Amino acid sequence: MTDISLLQYARLLGSNTVIGMAERVGLKPPPPPISVRNLIDLAGRIILPFAPVDLQPQNGARGIRNDPSLFFRDSGAGTPAAAAQFEFSVTQNNVLVDPTKRLTDLATTSNPLPPFGIKWFFPLPPGEVTLTVRAINKAGKGPKSSSIFSVTSSPVPQPHHRPRRQAWSAYLSSLCSTAKVSDTRCLSGYVTQPAMVPGSRSKGFRLNSMKQGSVLLMTTGIRLIQ
Repeated sequence: MTDISLLQYARLLGSNTVIGMAERVGLKPPPPPISVRNLIDLAGRIILPFAPVDLQPQNGARGIRNDPSLFFRDSGAGTPAAAAQFEFSVTQNNVLVDPTKRLTDLATTSNPLPPFGIKWFFPLPPGEVTLTVRAINKAGKGPKSSSIFSVTSSPVPQPHHRPRRQAWSAYLSSLCSTAKVSDTRCLSGYVTQPAMVPGSRSKGFRLNSMKQGSVLLMTTGIRLIQ
């Protein structure tokens, strides 16, 4: 309270006199004597927070992914109307985004938000989605702010793997790229033994590894066999 001036309260109460401010908070002078400290305390109990600003994603935004960072800011920060916390929701067609049907109330978070924002509890469905938020202080809840944005469908992630044969070939190619395949320096960590390539007269070395299995190195390159 020491950081807030009497002038700020006067502006918010709409009066530039102590008597006028007192009347706004329900005090009738005189009597009783008016205490400025009591006046400020009473004013703090009736000044609601302002509507939040800088909502993210912005209103009208399109192509938003299904797990965006949500952000909003208290426009009354540093004044008697400062918010203590926020109440917010994410809806589609006026229905709370909650596929589990377990949310029993609106979400709340403290003021201020972290710089990177916060996440909703679940991935957002494709289509228009509405973020609604309002600030809360000891006087009560302030006006709501909202942002309507469009969420794009997220592609189904495909498993990033290559067939065992290709993966081994690429790995061993990089391992022995600067040495002949018969050079034991490029076979460090493996036990080698002479072997024949099935169906041909080419000779190579079979590598046995506890973790990687068995592969065949040919003198003409690297080839995998089952």
